[in-house]
Amino acid sequence: MAGFLYKGILLQQHKEPALSRDLREFLNADTIGVLMDRPAVEDPDALTPDDIIAIARDAHIVDERDGRPLFEKLEEFRASLTRLLVADAIDDEPYISSQLNPMLKNSAQSASGLRLAQKAAGAAEAQFAVYKNLTDLDIRIPKKLGGFPVQRIRGRYPAEYQASMYFAAEDDVAMVGVGALIHLARAVAFNKPQTTTFITVAGDCIGNPTNLEVSLGMTVGQVLERCGLIEDPARVVVGGSMTGFSVMDTDNTLVTPSTRAILAFHEDFKNLNIGCIGCSRCAHACPEGLNPFYLYRSIQNRRYGLFRVLDAQMCIGCGTCSYVCPSKLDLSETIQRAAHEYRPMIGSMRTASALQAKEKTAEYESYMADYRLHRAQITHRRALKAADRELRRSQAQAKAAHTAAVTAADGALSEAQRRQQDTNREIDAALSAAQNARQSQEQAADWALADANRAKLDAEKQADRVLDAADAARRAAEKEADQRLAAALRVKQDAEKAADRALDAAQNARQASEKTADQTLAAALRARQDAEKEADRSVEHARKAKDAALREADKTFESALKAHETAERDAQKALDRVMKQSGATEEARASAQNALKSVKAAGPGRRESAQKTRDAARQAAASALKQAEDAAGQAKERAARLYEEAQKQNRSAKVQAQAGLEGAQEQNRAAKIKADAAYEAAQAKNRQEKLDAQSIFEAAREQNRTAKVQALAALEAAQEHDKQVRAQLTAAYQEAERAAALERAEAQAVYEAAQAAHAEALTQAQADYDARQKAIADNDRDIREKIERALEDARSEARAYRSEMEAARAAVTGRAVSAPAMRQDPPQASPDSGASEKDAFADSPDEPAGAAPAQAAQTQAPIESPAPEQMEPERTDSGPRLDLDIDSLFREAMPPPPLTVDTAAGSPDDTAAPALTYEQASGDLAPAAVAEQAGASEKEAFAHADSVDEPALAASGRHGWRKNDEPSAKKGEDDR
Repeated sequence: MAGFLYKGILLQQHKEPALSRDLREFLNADTIGVLMDRPAVEDPDALTPDDIIAIARDAHIVDERDGRPLFEKLEEFRASLTRLLVADAIDDEPYISSQLNPMLKNSAQSASGLRLAQKAAGAAEAQFAVYKNLTDLDIRIPKKLGGFPVQRIRGRYPAEYQASMYFAAEDDVAMVGVGALIHLARAVAFNKPQTTTFITVAGDCIGNPTNLEVSLGMTVGQVLERCGLIEDPARVVVGGSMTGFSVMDTDNTLVTPSTRAILAFHEDFKNLNIGCIGCSRCAHACPEGLNPFYLYRSIQNRRYGLFRVLDAQMCIGCGTCSYVCPSKLDLSETIQRAAHEYRPMIGSMRTASALQAKEKTAEYESYMADYRLHRAQITHRRALKAADRELRRSQAQAKAAHTAAVTAADGALSEAQRRQQDTNREIDAALSAAQNARQSQEQAADWALADANRAKLDAEKQADRVLDAADAARRAAEKEADQRLAAALRVKQDAEKAADRALDAAQNARQASEKTADQTLAAALRARQDAEKEADRSVEHARKAKDAALREADKTFESALKAHETAERDAQKALDRVMKQSGATEEARASAQNALKSVKAAGPGRRESAQKTRDAARQAAASALKQAEDAAGQAKERAARLYEEAQKQNRSAKVQAQAGLEGAQEQNRAAKIKADAAYEAAQAKNRQEKLDAQSIFEAAREQNRTAKVQALAALEAAQEHDKQVRAQLTAAYQEAERAAALERAEAQAVYEAAQAAHAEALTQAQADYDARQKAIADNDRDIREKIERALEDARSEARAYRSEMEAARAAVTGRAVSAPAMRQDPPQASPDSGASEKDAFADSPDEPAGAAPAQAAQTQAPIESPAPEQMEPERTDSGPRLDLDIDSLFREAMPPPPLTVDTAAGSPDDTAAPALTYEQASGDLAPAAVAEQAGASEKEAFAHADSVDEPALAASGRHGWRKNDEPSAKKGEDDR
């Protein structure tokens, strides 16, 4: 796996120096020497997978990656037929190296643990995985570790999570932490349970960043004290620099097996309380492709319905969005906490969705009911318009007479009001004159007070200018003193730099001389070693020559002995031959015996001569060897003397260089002491000058306070005088107001008398108006009787027509039709039905066009037709009959029927208006009575809502009307 193509961020790792340092132990006394209650393993290679899993269970080993027991993971790996087992050492978060450092420092145990886990999981392959984007390392990561390959994972943060997802996508690949593998190896080799964990302790407050193996249950405060704090941290993070959490109580926060780091920082990155600026960095950096801004805003607005749409459950809590946010919003933690709270709400949201579906169904039913109600309202408004026109015509004359009477009374009242206004104007003129006089005197007092206030302000400004001048002088003196002090500081720094440069030069000279002396000594040492080697070679050569001479002398001696022995054997053989010959003479025998005797007699001499020759050769070889050894010893002594002389010269040169360095150091210290003394003198002078300037400034400030106190006293005196003047003016004005009040009371008495006369005139006009209204009511009663008789005839015709329509509908729909009384289906409307309806409701010639009906403005509720038995008043034969348009009355008497589809034309049947009783049409009903009857009719309309053919309505393209639809503004138009 070479890497990943995904979103994320590149982070500076800051892993050094903790990564390259050795892994140290910090253990509690009660965890040292703890062993498992099971026999030790004698041959680890003979363990079976079940034995390894049992050891992991007894050792209580926990994987630091996810906090799960190791034996459970090994059982799952074995059951899933794992092919590749990966040891996770991908420390991709900054500062953290608690997996990589133990892997490198305990490489043998890491490899042994991986081998045991591979055997327990039944994996054919195994490897280590590390993070590749580590550029600031001081150590080298090997390509193989204990025979296992080391795979480098590159990519942006979070690389460890992406690697886990990549491996999880393959069913035969599994991952386990390196720390758990090390504890598994220790459990098998040493019979030890897991009592420790590996953590990284780092941060800018840690004096000694390192990786520790600490005991479980140890507090965070103890670990920080072990590594040393250079300053008190403002923020302590446990777990990870990106995914960890801050702790406040370090003495009660314990180290757990999943704790990977403890970080201490001196800066507390708090929320800046700045809203989102819309930079979209979080959306670009999120490795899961989420939009953290919209999630955060939905949480702030408590719009949890967007959680499911925005996939909040996919957040992995890597902290990338919080890291890149310039407003420092705590996006990651907020989203994680809200997602955790959102999970129990999923069932409630599903229930809410089902309820919404039911609500939509009910809304459609209400929609259809609104349509039916609207049709009833249209009919009601038309009837009210007709009744209102009739009522306005009957009331016009009474209103004109009443208006004339009221006009006369208003004229008398207006005359009284005019007189009262004249009186009030005179009173107001006198009162305004008194008020003007009061205002002029108050203005003069205000001017005097303003002059006093200006004088005070001028005095304060003058005092402030003096104080500012003193302050400016003080600041100038302090600035000049600071400049002199800075100059003295620069002189001191220059002197220290010059002394440091001289000291550096002396140190460089010392180092150069020491280097030269060391080189000379090394050359002498090499010369001595070369001389000793040459002498040793000469001695060795002489020794070899001696050995060769000795060997040659021995060979000569042995050859002489062999020659003598050969001569003796030959003489003996010759004597034996002569003695065996029977014919040999005595002389020959004697000669052979003499020859044998001479050979034997010459044998010792020859042997002695050969011995002497061999001894001489040995002495010569020994002498040559001794001479060579003497020469070699002399050469070594000369080389040793030369080396000793070189050592003495080296020591003397170093002593001289050290003396020069000490002299330079002494000069450096003297120069720094002198510069410090000069700087202290400048500081003392600076402090004295600042004290003098401060004393001058304090004196000026005291003068300023005195001047302001005097100006304030003058202002208070002016204010007291102003109060006295205002009190006198107020008393005079109140006296003028009392006089004006008396005059107004007299004018009010005159006005009340005029009002009494006006009320008497209005009473007389009302009596005349009531008499005219009674005459109109008598006339309306006669008209009502005529309309009722005409309506009775129309009802009879409607009943007959209803029977015919019910039979026709039953034939068309194939089902029985049930309808309440007087809700018959009318026949198909004629093409000119709209025109006849307009004619029936046309405005009368004496009514102005566009006049709004009074009763329609009071109520919008529909008036349903009552039952036939309710609409049949007692008939009387007395009185004339009224000629009416039967077609118009029929349309008014019929209620709106359910819509049915005309199969031939493909359009819904037209509707007709419901009938009205004479009480409704004449307008005599009070608004409350009309509203009561309208409410009853509305309930009846809802009771028969099922009579509308909804599929026919949908097929015709009509979707109904709402309750609040406004009626048409033009008369005669269809209200739809």
